Amino acid sequence: AELVLEGLPVAPPTRKIVPVASIRHTQRNPRGVGADDAEDLEGLAASLESTPEPDLVQTPSVQQVGPDDYVVIVGDRRVRAAKL
Repeated sequence: AELVLEGLPVAPPTRKIVPVASIRHTQRNPRGVGADDAEDLEGLAASLESTPEPDLVQTPSVQQVGPDDYVVIVGDRRVRAAKL
């Protein structure tokens, strides 16, 4: 099925592994940049490291803006924690 947004065809989302270092944060984060304190992010990072394959309820979503350049759309906090 083809997705259409405002009359333009849109490619369906795909799943792929993206290096965390290639992901940039956006100023559009509804929580605000820097809104999470370090202790909160460290706790999230520890929970992500507790298993070899973290079981995230919702995986982060990113938009590719260049060959090896991505911007966070959803899941900014999880990406920040993964970078610690």
